[in-house]
Amino acid sequence: MLKIRFIEGRACPFVHCDSCGERIDRCDEGIVQIFSDGRARFVHRATPCDDRSDDEGWYGLDTFLVFLLQNVGYNASKAKHQVGLLTEAGDESCAGLG
Repeated sequence: MLKIRFIEGRACPFVHCDSCGERIDRCDEGIVQIFSDGRARFVHRATPCDDRSDDEGWYGLDTFLVFLLQNVGYNASKAKHQVGLLTEAGDESCAGLG
């Protein structure tokens, strides 16, 4: 699941495990389970949360995020520009916080 944490006045997005609710800190710590009814679950990899008994498959978290960004037409140059505009306006990045 995606959660927003407010840190130093900033709304910072993080990925959390749909099973235990704890944050997934790095891509190599998580997978996304895919189900035949269209659901997807973020879970910790190689832990009790990682029960693949009834899913249709899975992606590593890093692979899933790349596919997601492609499917929504992510433009890295435009995003970096927008982050720059926010920073100039005094809204600092969430990178490294949390």
